Amino acid sequence: MTGNLNDEAPFEADPFCKALFESLGPDIRASFTEAQMNALVSSLTRMNRQRHSIDLRAQVSLFFQRYYVVLLAGPDRRHTVMKTLARRRRLSFHAGTGATLGVAGFTTLSILTVLGLFGAYLLKSLAGIDIFPDRHLWDFLSGELLHPAMQFANSALESAREALKTLA
Repeated sequence: MTGNLNDEAPFEADPFCKALFESLGPDIRASFTEAQMNALVSSLTRMNRQRHSIDLRAQVSLFFQRYYVVLLAGPDRRHTVMKTLARRRRLSFHAGTGATLGVAGFTTLSILTVLGLFGAYLLKSLAGIDIFPDRHLWDFLSGELLHPAMQFANSALESAREALKTLA
């Protein structure tokens, strides 16, 4: 800070402001000028104080404990806040619904694409068109073309089993 704040600093009077500035840490507190500190405290105390038609506060001492009682009453000014929160909840719901519909649409489109390609393959086969000589979908599905991949997967599985046996 450019100027030193003495014990009568404005943030010392309000417990909320005092706790806030203590939580900032000495380096950040030192970066505030006295004018900035006063403006911040003024703003925080104005925000913290709401006016109520009835504002009764009392402290009661019972046995070895002190309790406080607060009674606040007045016109409901929370309508705009509640309206904003409801709008945010609606937007969040719509975003979730949109994401769900997007995933469902993508899944449906993927399934329809696979079925369409399979149907086109069947139509090509029925028409007698042979794009790749001596290679057909049934060869791929029956394992002729997948045989090298299956051998690799089996050898990897076997080596993993042996590694687990050595660890045990």
